[in-house]
Amino acid sequence: MMNWVSVLLLGLPALGAAAQTITPDGWSEDLRTLVETLESEHANLYHTVSQAQFRAGIDSLAARAKYLDDNTIIAELARLVAIIGDGHTLINLLWDRRLPFRRLPVGFERAADGLVILEASSDFIDLLGARVIRLGQLRADDALAAVRPLYSRDNDWTSLLATDLLQIPEILHATGITPSADSAELEVETRSGELREVTLGAVTREGLGSFNVCCGEDTPLWLRNRDDRYWLALLAERRAVYVQFNGADWDNEEESLAEFGRRMEQAVRDHDVDRLILDLRWNSGGSRWRARHLLNAVIRVEGYFRAERATRERQPSGRIFTIIGPRTFSAAAQFALDLDLHTNTVFVGEPTGGKPNHYGDVGRFRLPNSGLEVRFSRFYHQASHPRDTRQAIFPDVSALPSIDDYR
Repeated sequence: MMNWVSVLLLGLPALGAAAQTITPDGWSEDLRTLVETLESEHANLYHTVSQAQFRAGIDSLAARAKYLDDNTIIAELARLVAIIGDGHTLINLLWDRRLPFRRLPVGFERAADGLVILEASSDFIDLLGARVIRLGQLRADDALAAVRPLYSRDNDWTSLLATDLLQIPEILHATGITPSADSAELEVETRSGELREVTLGAVTREGLGSFNVCCGEDTPLWLRNRDDRYWLALLAERRAVYVQFNGADWDNEEESLAEFGRRMEQAVRDHDVDRLILDLRWNSGGSRWRARHLLNAVIRVEGYFRAERATRERQPSGRIFTIIGPRTFSAAAQFALDLDLHTNTVFVGEPTGGKPNHYGDVGRFRLPNSGLEVRFSRFYHQASHPRDTRQAIFPDVSALPSIDDYR
């Protein structure tokens, strides 16, 4: 049987000696700092991986550092941190401004039947809705499998968000998906069914500009206002109020969640709807305590549905539906838990990327030579019963859009 370090080594592309901007001694110091700080500051570093396994991986990487380029070492650092089994403890590959990582001019999303291009810069707008058949040297599903181990995770569904890493050409190269960090070749099937091969050059984050999102004027509700913390829409023909809840942070906001909750209640009452739809698919967390304002409003809406059903002979049964998925993480997963505990909502979609009970409340430090930001969990959040060992909040009705749904 292969040991854990053997598995780690097999995950690496075959590389000879490579140029570095940080010396092997510098990387060794960074690795020592990583271990010492995490062991000192993390709430419970070895809750999933053993100390022996983690330190063996660190020692192995330190020994090989002189043969690897910086980007490969960074990718392997992310892989090591990810085995801690905590989605809040990570090397921030996506948003660390100290990293010189660039981007491809398209963004990928996982569909029920493959990988789809969901976003694109204006130069590649014709690729929106295309099915990705091959990315670099690998078929699309193998490319996603190659980067999933680099994505820090609470559970197996969190790591499905590694589609975000497929947009970073340096990571594609470091994991052996592409032969170059400067471009990526794609084979796609376009919305019209045409098979195409296209080469995408790496672009700096500053030069990328804004993305266009599939699918123009027909863009469905759940893709329209992802940058808004929360918003609602009346679906009159469906007798429903749709609420997208994308986050609840501590910042002062133009409209508080308490006020928004009252507005949601009023919309339900004024329009005589019989369904409230809560969409948590883009909610990666924030403050569980602030989210309780919305929870209380949802409970009141369910009470209203119950009272109306009792007083009107033909009143349809009012129902609450909550759409969840892998991006439903941290405080959002706890919000889903609170809905599970305090309402009769029907969960639809995929399992959440966060656990009901999990490590969180992020602390940060930087490694001395690379300047890499490392995030770590400072506390254990027991939002549910101590014996609640569920890896996620699971849907009552499983649903994931297909590529044709996106098209």
